[in-house]
Parts: sequence; C-alpha cells; structure tokens
Amino acid sequence: MGISLYIIYESYGYNKKSAIKIYFIQLLVNSFWTLIFFGFKLYLLGFIWILFLIVLVIIMIVKFYNINKLSGLMNIPYLFWLIFAGFLNLSIVILN
Repeated sequence: MGISLYIIYESYGYNKKSAIKIYFIQLLVNSFWTLIFFGFKLYLLGFIWILFLIVLVIIMIVKFYNINKLSGLMNIPYLFWLIFAGFLNLSIVILN
C-alpha cells in the first residue's frame, strides 16, 4: 500500500490529490475497524464497517488505476484480504 501511494505521489495526474485523500480516509476507517471489533466487541457494527471499508478501497483502487495502472493493481491483494476478513467477521456475527 505504501509503495502504491508513493507511485501516485510521484505521478502526474489531475486526480492525484483526491486519490491520496481517499487513501488516507480508508486508512483511518481501517484503524477504527480494529477498535470497533476488538476493542468494543461490536461484531455486527464491525461487519458493517468493513463493508464500508471495502467500498472505500474499491474507490481507491479505481482512482489509483486511473493515474497509474500498476499502483491500482498493487492494492488488489488488500481488497481480497478485506473480503476474507469480512467473511470471518460475518461468521463471528452469525455464531454469536
């Protein structure tokens, strides 16, 4: 993620600032998920939060891809990890 952000930072593009902004927003949302899920043990809210995070990451990937294709593609594993984490979160919601 950091390397892809650096690539965007060093690139030329008219949407560069909005792409960097969405990167930091999704990073902040990601950090709050940890607090919601592990800190407060609000599993359903954690699942809803991770769905919101997935949407933000998809937006980020599209913005990065429009500026630099490699930078956008580098975040696909992160998206897959979030989807997997979402399934794990949902499983905990269902089992509790």
